[in-house]
Parts: sequence; structure tokens; C-alpha cells
Amino acid sequence: MASRISGMVSLLGLTVGYVLEVSPQTLSTKPPVAKIVPKTQTLPGDLRVDNYFWLRDKSNPEVIKHLKAENAYADVVMKETEAFQDTLYDE
Repeated sequence: MASRISGMVSLLGLTVGYVLEVSPQTLSTKPPVAKIVPKTQTLPGDLRVDNYFWLRDKSNPEVIKHLKAENAYADVVMKETEAFQDTLYDE
């Protein structure tokens, strides 16, 4: 059991190290930022403000555009890790 935990910790260290190794190049890419549209809900005894409630409307063209931008950003940032992801998956 201890060796399995040790192996998992080592793998986590390698993963973190690999991601940190490729991050400087990807830092120039800016992630998309969702606009803030406050929605206030009053529940019994509680007032809540959800700035991103609008993202729940999956038929909204702005939501679709934002989600596509997030996916494109993730593809760019993770591009250099594709081989590493395949190696991890194959294990």
C-alpha cells in the first residue's frame, strides 16, 4: 500500500512538474473571461447574487460563444501535453 501511495505521489509530482515546465509558453495566451451579469435571488432568510447565472442558458448565442472560446483556450494550453496525456492514459 505504501509503495502504491508513493508511486501515486511520484506520478503527481511528474504531472505537476511537466505542466509547470510547459506553462511559461502558454502564459501568453489569455483565458476568456465571462462577463458579469448579477442576478439576485431571495431565498428564505438569504439574499444571493450569482454573477454568472446567465451561463446556464445553453441556447443563448453568447453562452455558446463563450463556451467555444473556453474550449479553444483549453486546446491551446493543453496542446503540449497531448503526448503526456496519451502516456498516462495508456498506463
